[in-house]
Amino acid sequence: MPLTLSGDGSITGAIFNRPAFRVLRTNDLNINNNTVTTVTYNSVEIDTGNCFNTSNGRFTPNEAGYYFVFASITLSAELGARLSDAEVLLRKNGTVIALGQLDGTNSFPDDTVSPVVSGLIQMNGSTDYLDVAAKIIVTSSVPQIEGSSSGMNYFHGFKLAI
Repeated sequence: MPLTLSGDGSITGAIFNRPAFRVLRTNDLNINNNTVTTVTYNSVEIDTGNCFNTSNGRFTPNEAGYYFVFASITLSAELGARLSDAEVLLRKNGTVIALGQLDGTNSFPDDTVSPVVSGLIQMNGSTDYLDVAAKIIVTSSVPQIEGSSSGMNYFHGFKLAI
């Protein structure tokens, strides 16, 4: 359906969900045990509004509205380590607003897990920003965000056309 602009300023037809973004972390990152770490992303697949900053991992939309965002982080420990907790945190302006957690009270049987988080967040279009952080607790070894070229570590979102 074509987009039509009428003389009174109204729009009919297709409405796009923009700005939109999808970023990936494709290489490993060692992180400290039991410490919240901001995730940065080194591969940008989509950034329609040039709103994503890869140096600090922040999405700062340039349009006010409601945004649907989704993130997944693959957290791992060396084989045989006891991984007891893994979290991916969605933050707005530095404050946690959603949490994806895999709580391994009895420890996970695997050394790699991928918690996910999503949310529908209102943004002001100027100063509000979103970022993702991760935390892992292991009893031994070096915890890390496991890089993946297949898109296992991602953060993406888009403005709802409402």
